[in-house]
Amino acid sequence: MSLVLLCLCVFSIQSSPSLVIDPCKFASASEARSKWVAGDGALPADVSGHGIQLKCNLTGEHQRAYWDQEVSVDLSRYDRIKFSFFVEDANKVSSTFNMYFQSGTGWYTTGFTAEQGWNQIDIPRSQFGTEGKPEGWKHISRLRLGAWKSIEGVSNIGVADIEAISSEIVVIQGDRTPVTSLEYGTVLAQSDLTTKLLTDAGMSVGGMADSDVEDGALIGRKVAIFPHNPDMTELEMDQVEKFVRSGGKVLGFYGVHPRLLKLIGVELTSWQTQKFPGQFASIHFTKSYVPELPNSVQQASWNSNIVRPIRPSAEVVGQWFDSKGHPLGIPAVVASENGAYMSHVLLGDDPDGKMQMMLALVGHFDTNVWQQACSRAARDLQVVGEFKSMKSAVLNLGSALTSQVVAQEAKARTAESQRQYSKALSLYQSAKSSLVRAYCMAQVSKPKEMRAVWCHSAFGVAGKSWAEVSQELAGNGFTSIFPNMLWGGRAYYPSKFLPMDESVAKEGDQIKKCVEAAHHVGLQVHVWKVNWNLINAPVEFLAQMRAANRTQKDPNGKDLDWLCPSNTLNFELERNSMLEVVTNYPIDGIHFDYIRYPGSEGCYCEGCRKRFEDENSIRIVRWPQDVLTGPLKVKFLQFRRSNISLLVRAVSAEARKIRPLIKVSAAVFADWPLCRDSVGQDWASWVKSGYMDFVCPMDYTVSATQYEQWMKIQNEAVGESKYLRPGVGATLTNKMTADQIALQIKLGRNHGSSGFILFNLDSTMLNSVLPNLHLGITK
Repeated sequence: MSLVLLCLCVFSIQSSPSLVIDPCKFASASEARSKWVAGDGALPADVSGHGIQLKCNLTGEHQRAYWDQEVSVDLSRYDRIKFSFFVEDANKVSSTFNMYFQSGTGWYTTGFTAEQGWNQIDIPRSQFGTEGKPEGWKHISRLRLGAWKSIEGVSNIGVADIEAISSEIVVIQGDRTPVTSLEYGTVLAQSDLTTKLLTDAGMSVGGMADSDVEDGALIGRKVAIFPHNPDMTELEMDQVEKFVRSGGKVLGFYGVHPRLLKLIGVELTSWQTQKFPGQFASIHFTKSYVPELPNSVQQASWNSNIVRPIRPSAEVVGQWFDSKGHPLGIPAVVASENGAYMSHVLLGDDPDGKMQMMLALVGHFDTNVWQQACSRAARDLQVVGEFKSMKSAVLNLGSALTSQVVAQEAKARTAESQRQYSKALSLYQSAKSSLVRAYCMAQVSKPKEMRAVWCHSAFGVAGKSWAEVSQELAGNGFTSIFPNMLWGGRAYYPSKFLPMDESVAKEGDQIKKCVEAAHHVGLQVHVWKVNWNLINAPVEFLAQMRAANRTQKDPNGKDLDWLCPSNTLNFELERNSMLEVVTNYPIDGIHFDYIRYPGSEGCYCEGCRKRFEDENSIRIVRWPQDVLTGPLKVKFLQFRRSNISLLVRAVSAEARKIRPLIKVSAAVFADWPLCRDSVGQDWASWVKSGYMDFVCPMDYTVSATQYEQWMKIQNEAVGESKYLRPGVGATLTNKMTADQIALQIKLGRNHGSSGFILFNLDSTMLNSVLPNLHLGITK
């Protein structure tokens, strides 16, 4: 009997919180190879002292390597996958790897990051996406590991101790929401964000789905969190009620079943959209029921369910306040002995506050999480910037603040040993803040570089005027702002070509407001356009584009909400909308984004077929097979690149005629040269051809190793680092601390870049990131 089948006979969710999938201990290389079969780009497996060794042959056409193992395992009662993972040379393979589980003819798949050496990987199951139509976690038949090329070469990775874990705290992903639903993207995003916040707070959190709950997977858990599950079934609620009756607790957010609300002691009375920008700006807490809640958190919501407690044990513990600091008298969070409910989805703004809020709520129902959070905080204190131990950081930084760090850590350890976990956590966090501050103070400023921010909101930062935002940016040593003012189907200024957002009539021309405020304090403005993408276009405009056959289609003929780049009318719309901005406003730069295809799935419309055939003087019999995998694949990839580059060349040439000193730039994929084929983005050639003054590779990673690896490849691609302004993912859901951001800026400088750009300007960046950077690196 195989190891996996033996495990299935021995283990169950009631008897063990874990299931060994493969310990990766083999007596010989031949035994390892019989279990782990090498696929494309992979060489045969071998044994190592700790697990198995997998050699990646990432040369020539091999862009990735993968290995498969046949298994027969039921993972439906398990919510996390843990394993040890080894990287021999972080320069040769990408720091992002993939794990797949096959179920039926489909797959569950996720990415994970790993540094050089051995890494401990722990992935909540909710972070797995799907390819095809998998038949459920009950029916896993194959395990796959994949690695991706960074540079040409052969390198080793390794894996050991693969196991499935059953957690006491689980986040429930809403898989009963159809893929075709407008809510589907939000459902996925909310489970990811909630899991990330809980994990960052130090909790051991698993992930499962609505369908797992229906099958009874909540047995043995303590807390179940429903981040936005608008399509829960009656069967699922039967299991949730059974779970609560047995002592389990539930946290619900925004869209959940009415029976879940009733369990918590809440009733939905109505729904309200914001009556003015900033109406739902923050949540202020009372602490009588849940003492460890923060005083308040930022939460820039745009609507809210209106709820009220319906039994004496349910209490309003958080109320909505507007951006002026006025209470609205509307409940935001209600708690009872069975759990808690929040009247909107949890947002990623104010991540530190949100982590404290979630720790307080979950910790109120499961006190074990406080000890977990302290252990995580103690580990986090050992790393700052490039230093891997607090001792080495203290020795090298030499700041008065470092003596505070040592004292605070000693007090924290004492409090932790006395089981005063809340006090210990506060001391650990204070020590980390002091250490980050000391690191930032030790950094050196560099004159005459671009220090920029992307701002995804056309209105700047909620609760602040463009004048206030500009003043804070300039005051913290920044030189430029890139505000997102137009999309493929929407404009935040009076446009002759694009649908104008309805807010312009009330709030005014946002480009005009931004430019006036920024130029007043010496900031440059580079107006950012999201090209081709119609995700936020008005419904009637999207319908008009589809009816005119101007939108993209995937290989199966499914509509994609993107304009087709090979369509002449779409080219003119994109070009004209960008050039009207250059013509009408005294801007310093025009900035492309999404200047690409959505991926390999676009575009295969009939218009693309005809235009490709005409351009190459051919007629295609098997469409789209011949351009996907057949003899015309290479030509079609070049066709896609040409369509994108044509717009870049045209806008660049015309913009410089209109405004000779303007700078033309683009946000581009980090994974050069893979992005040439994957999304048709040939950005290095744009630089070499003179279409671009600079590009901003979106080097979004918390890994300094991966960041530097990308920088090396990107420098080689463009020839001179002066053409690069690397993008740092400062406030994405994988939130970076100020020392991590400062380190990446420093690494970029070491590789000769002429500046940097941070994503994304919001209240967290203004309040937490920029002041720390201004202590040294942007001083």
